[in-house]
Amino acid sequence: MKKVSIVTGSTACIPAEFEHEYEISVVPFMLIIKDKSYRDNIDITIEEFYKALEEDYAMTSTSVPSLGSLVEILEKELKEAERILYITISSTMSGEYDAASSAVDKLNKDRDRIVLLDSRMAATGQGQIAMEAAMAAKRGEDFQSVLEIAKQTASEVKLHAMIDNLEYLKRSGRVSAISALAVNTLNIKPVFQFIDGEAKPVAKPRSKKKALERIAREAIETFRKKGRPINLALFHVLAEDDAKFLENKIRAEAECESSFTAHFTPVMGKHTGPGLVGASFY
Repeated sequence: MKKVSIVTGSTACIPAEFEHEYEISVVPFMLIIKDKSYRDNIDITIEEFYKALEEDYAMTSTSVPSLGSLVEILEKELKEAERILYITISSTMSGEYDAASSAVDKLNKDRDRIVLLDSRMAATGQGQIAMEAAMAAKRGEDFQSVLEIAKQTASEVKLHAMIDNLEYLKRSGRVSAISALAVNTLNIKPVFQFIDGEAKPVAKPRSKKKALERIAREAIETFRKKGRPINLALFHVLAEDDAKFLENKIRAEAECESSFTAHFTPVMGKHTGPGLVGASFY
C-alpha cells in the first residue's frame, strides 16, 4: 500500500499520460447536453461539446461530480493508500470542494485519512499543484511533506489567459452585451490573471499577438525574478497554433525545467468559448 494518493478534478487539465505516470486519480466533472450527461474527457470529445455549444448554448451546462461517484473513487483510493490528498479547483469557482466534503463525511471511520485542499487555482495551475504533490508521493514522501509541497506550489503558481471572444461570457451572463460588443468590435483580446481564486483583468491589448506577448512577458519576468528554470504549462480551446506561438515566445527568453500543453476543459470552456489561450508557471 502506498503512503499517499493524489485525487483531483478534471478541471486540472492534466494530460492522460501524466495521470498515469504520476498515478493521479482524476474525478470527471459532468458535461450536460439536452439533459444527457457525459463525463468530462471520457464520454465526449472536446470538438463534440463545442459543436453542441455553438448549435444551442442554452441546452448545455456543466456540474460537479455526483456524490456517489466521489464516494466510489475515494473508497477505491483508500484501498490503495494510507492517506488521500484531494486537490480541488478554487471553491470560488465551483462547488467541488463542498461536494467532496459531503463525500468524505459519508466515509465515517475513514474520513480522517482524507484531506481536502482548496487550490485557489484552476486549469493547468491546479494541475501543476496536483502533479508536484503526486511526484512527491511517488518518491515515498510522507503525507505531511506531500501536503506542504502542494501548498507551496499553490502559493507560487501563476496563471494568465487571453479570451479571444467575449460572446460566450455574454451568453453566460458574466459580462454585459454592451461590453462584449465593444470589445469584439475593437478587436480587444482581454488578458486575465487568475489569482487567489478570482479571474482579474490585467490588460486589454488590441490584437491577439499583443495579448499572447503580454502573457509571455509575465512568464519571462517570473523566470528572471526566480533566477532558475520555470515549470510551464500551456492550455487552449481549439487554438493549438496560438498555444505554440505563446510557448515559443516564452522559451525564447526563459528556460523551462518542465513544460506541457493541455486542452482547456469544456467545464470552464463553456463560458469562454473557443480561442482561449493561456499559461500557468512557477
